[in-house]
Amino acid sequence: MKKVQKRKGFFQVFKIGTFLLLLFAVIFSTSSGYAGEWLEAYRYPREYRAHVEQYSSLYGVEPNLIYAIIKAESGFSSSAVSRVGAIGLMQIMPETYMLDIKEKIGFEAESDVLFDPEKNIQAGTYYIAHWYAYFGTSVEAIASYNAGIGNVQKWIEAGYVDDSGVLDIEKIPFSETRAYVKRVLEYKDKYDALYGHIADRGRPIHENICHEWALAYGKEYEIDSRLIMAIIRAESTFDPSCLSHVGARGLMQIMKETYESDIQAALSLEEDHEALSNGKLNVRCGVYYLHWLSERLDGTEQIVAAYNGGIGNVKRWLKDSRYSADGEVLIVENIPSDGVKTYVKRVMTYYKEYCTRYRR
Repeated sequence: MKKVQKRKGFFQVFKIGTFLLLLFAVIFSTSSGYAGEWLEAYRYPREYRAHVEQYSSLYGVEPNLIYAIIKAESGFSSSAVSRVGAIGLMQIMPETYMLDIKEKIGFEAESDVLFDPEKNIQAGTYYIAHWYAYFGTSVEAIASYNAGIGNVQKWIEAGYVDDSGVLDIEKIPFSETRAYVKRVLEYKDKYDALYGHIADRGRPIHENICHEWALAYGKEYEIDSRLIMAIIRAESTFDPSCLSHVGARGLMQIMKETYESDIQAALSLEEDHEALSNGKLNVRCGVYYLHWLSERLDGTEQIVAAYNGGIGNVKRWLKDSRYSADGEVLIVENIPSDGVKTYVKRVMTYYKEYCTRYRR
């Protein structure tokens, strides 16, 4: 009797196992895309989401960068301790916490507090944001998080940079740091692809994040990232949901007709004008338009004036000796439109400020 029961139990387990395997095979064969997405989401989780979003917003870092660092550092294990003593989710060294983080964020507890997921995320996010603000790029911030600011500064001074002056990942002399930076950026790209990014939100976007986009698209379209930042600040004060009374939309206040006639087809975009409330997309389009203007005009003031007042007006002013010097340089004080004149002055003031703040 017992043998029969054992056999029945075995066959029941076998049947259930076979059914699950068949079900799994069907899912993969009929909906492999969905299954693949599910597996990717499993591999790239967003644990502790409330804390990540709270402190990334507070300190001006993209949430997906924090998820990527946590995945690279600890695989989302809050109890992780490295062989050199780094603690918790974001693997913070006790001495780094005590010397560089603790007082800055108002903590009083000793380094054991880093085993608390929320406290660890706050401390780690503050620390990466600090280096982000110092250097102005995520590459250098991530490298500093791993190897220390002293090493990163030495590498920059030694010329281990790309054409735009940013630390070149391939030239990082520490193989561990080089691999770490690549891994974190790869993970961030995965998170962006799976979940979208902060650009999809309506609230104001931190300057640090806008600067990263300005760097990326400025490099692609050969426009000074600091000028891009100045225009974003003048146009929207970093509010991606900004909509003017004439219908200009987003961070760089792009008009519907400008988007549809000069940008959309050139960039092979299918999104309509309303999609420009997405901050990152808006910056891409705005920077491309600056590039378009730069191919037709010479001089920063002329490009800025055309961005606000139209290229047709600027070309007419350049031909008039009342408004230009030798038909080549626009005299800002003589611009006949008070609105454009005020705009150019404001953008150039911000531009000088960003030139002081950022190396590039």
